[in-house]
Amino acid sequence: MRRFILLLLAMALLIVVGDQVIGRIVERVYHNTSLGEVGRLNRIADSVHTDILVMGASRALHHYVPTIITDTTGLTCYNCGLEGESVLTHYALLRNVTQRYMPRLILYDVAYYFDIEGGTHTRRAGKIKRMSSLQCRDSILADIDRWERLRTLSRIYPYNSVLFESLLARHGSGYDVPDADNGYVPLHGHFDDSHFVWNNEIINGDTDPVKLRYLESLIARYHDRLVVFSSPRYGATEATDTLYDPARQLCQRYGVPFVMARCDTAFTHHLELWDDDGHLNDDGARLYTRKYVIPAVKQFVER
Repeated sequence: MRRFILLLLAMALLIVVGDQVIGRIVERVYHNTSLGEVGRLNRIADSVHTDILVMGASRALHHYVPTIITDTTGLTCYNCGLEGESVLTHYALLRNVTQRYMPRLILYDVAYYFDIEGGTHTRRAGKIKRMSSLQCRDSILADIDRWERLRTLSRIYPYNSVLFESLLARHGSGYDVPDADNGYVPLHGHFDDSHFVWNNEIINGDTDPVKLRYLESLIARYHDRLVVFSSPRYGATEATDTLYDPARQLCQRYGVPFVMARCDTAFTHHLELWDDDGHLNDDGARLYTRKYVIPAVKQFVER
């Protein structure tokens, strides 16, 4: 029995040591990756240092053109948009950035599906658990899932779904297109709406208290340097603008400008401006940036 217990202890020690050693190696590879989504996250967290940051999901990524903002206002800008990520990830990433420096202005594109709508399907914590330098990481993870803090005691666990992603990312990704502009990724397609069915973004009509809590945390923490936008959506109408009332009300509470461009007919019925029903192409993004983003930035600077 004594030999058996000693054997179990030796195996446990071997597992712990192996986890720590392998985890450190994988972590180093991950944080030294410069291409793909991993490289983008590393760059935003570790080195981006501009006057203006654009945050939000894919509509942020594809709708805000930094060169136009800089050429018009004289303020440097970087687009930090991330495909398919909710306010939880953006809040954590912004907290990571502001441990280094505080941008003069933050432009946040709020998306109903990712930032408001109920359900856990967009409450992913994968990217947050890999933000090893984020001082509030553990508290955010525990808030999202009480078991995450325990799981992250393992050094391998945060990277178990991306063990090969860092190596594959060396070949680039959709973020690394040749005409990318300070984080902005232009789209060049032209939408065919022959099979388009508009659902007004209604999935289940419920709101997610966790998402809204982090949206409020983002708005409250950065209220004096924040503008929130709802950028255009093909076919959108005013009938369902109420879906964005939770974001609008939070902005009103903290004195944050809220720019509603979602159903502007200058965009919503012009196929030539769209790559698909949710994303403007480059022509549409440039028009949107000039029509809505530039005035909001100028108003902020002049106040």
